[in-house]
Amino acid sequence: MRSVRRFLNDPAPMIWEPEIHGRMYPDRPYFLRAVRTGMNRLSPELQVIFREASCKAYVCRRGSQAIDLSPKLSALYARQSWLGRQAFKSDLNSNEAFAVIPENRLFIPQSHAMGTVPVMASALLHGGVDGIVVHESGHLFDRIANHDQQSLISGTDEYKAVLQADIDSMSRWSKNAVFLHIHGVEGLSPRLQTFRIETFAQLFAESVLGRRGLSKHMPATAAYVAGRIDRAVTNCRAVHPDFDPQTYPRMTVGTRAVPVAP
Repeated sequence: MRSVRRFLNDPAPMIWEPEIHGRMYPDRPYFLRAVRTGMNRLSPELQVIFREASCKAYVCRRGSQAIDLSPKLSALYARQSWLGRQAFKSDLNSNEAFAVIPENRLFIPQSHAMGTVPVMASALLHGGVDGIVVHESGHLFDRIANHDQQSLISGTDEYKAVLQADIDSMSRWSKNAVFLHIHGVEGLSPRLQTFRIETFAQLFAESVLGRRGLSKHMPATAAYVAGRIDRAVTNCRAVHPDFDPQTYPRMTVGTRAVPVAP
């Protein structure tokens, strides 16, 4: 089995693994390998943090299948009219990956940029599969690494102040570049929640992956996010003083998820 994994460049069982929900397209082995390789870019300590916070990463055929696994999405879906439900499903299916932050759940559909359509503009902007998976993991880290594990680090006054300092020092060219990295935001302001959480997730991904895109234009905020990662890893080591990545229990690869009740 080890030689087969090496041939396929597939990671060995990891501390934090995705769970498979429902039937997949025929290219499932390649898709699952790409997702697991992306998750494996997280350090062992970060994987422990995600796992012990009961974070779940679900691999599914379409984004709309997340409705079966998320009480929040299921409740939103149930309140819609028939047309509203179709639009709701279409919106979920249009995402290459997404996180439901209050529930600590990450969904990675096969039918988008990383699955049956291997090259999409969104995947290229995020830096490929690794960038997408780690970026969405950053949304979960934004919550679980905060002191109360309820509110978001990106919503704290401390984060807003650092973010504003970077914005104030940006040139017009830098502001345009930020819009390219953080698509879908209405403006560059710490008052906008979408801007705050998307910058945090992207800077988390760049810190984990050792890349410089958004961080070139937001050095103070990038340093702050990297500091929060270091703090979380240090706390993890303090909780597990004898932590050994080689002996820490692994999850079962590809565990099938059971749908939750609405």
